[in-house]
Amino acid sequence: LVLDDAKSLNHKLGKLDRSKLDEYMQSVRTVEKQIERVTKRQADINKLKLQPPVKSWQAMTREEFIQVMGDLMILALRTDLTRVSTITDLRQVCALARRFGFELLIEGAEEAWIDPSVIARTGASVVLTPRARRNADENRNQSSGSSIENARILHEHGIPVAIRPSGTAIALWGLAGRDLGHLPMEAAFAVRGGLSEAAAIEAITIEPARILGVADRIGSIEVGKDADFIVTDGDLLSYLTHVRWSVINGKVQYDKMEEGLLDHIRPGGDETPEPPDDHWPRRLGDPL
Repeated sequence: LVLDDAKSLNHKLGKLDRSKLDEYMQSVRTVEKQIERVTKRQADINKLKLQPPVKSWQAMTREEFIQVMGDLMILALRTDLTRVSTITDLRQVCALARRFGFELLIEGAEEAWIDPSVIARTGASVVLTPRARRNADENRNQSSGSSIENARILHEHGIPVAIRPSGTAIALWGLAGRDLGHLPMEAAFAVRGGLSEAAAIEAITIEPARILGVADRIGSIEVGKDADFIVTDGDLLSYLTHVRWSVINGKVQYDKMEEGLLDHIRPGGDETPEPPDDHWPRRLGDPL
């Protein structure tokens, strides 16, 4: 079950909605039990001379039926269910997950640091944006709002954490290309909140691959995996660092020194290089 978009669970699932969801899940469990009873008596049923089922769904195995019902349930939930931010909403959705066995992937979770154990008990994974801010509710006499320590706290409780930027677009304000640093900068802010650098790098590489179920192919540099990686001229999480080469499927697809946009910045990878004879973009007042 993937929770995404931008509203609160509390707003989307009112008391009546939760009651309907509960009734629906109870009916699913009832059908499951009926299928189990039929499966146990399959040998006796096979002795009967029954007509073949008219509808294909009647011939489904228990696993096929549960898969179909699960897909329908997820579709129904995803229609209105959205990203989860507040601790109240997190507790509600985790309670549903524990009761009915959902496999949760939660996006947002800005207030998860308040009670990380509720997510840990559910076995859910979390996708965070460390720089995302949520103001504390001054009308509540308890902890609320976002915390820069969120990623560290969740990681220490054994919760799989992936980090993503607030958006996927590349903005053109300032230096075009600077936005490309958003993903490592998000991870850097998680480090500022106490997460180890190794865990932060995993949160933008192998951990998302594990969550998506493709860690056997991508997410880390290992023998037998796709040769997709970058080579940088410094600490991956430093804002000063530039990508020197980008390799996709074993072939160099980007070479900083051949692109012309950033080749004048530390061409040798040095932190204090000599200024270039020519530079781009040209500064105000420079001759053309």
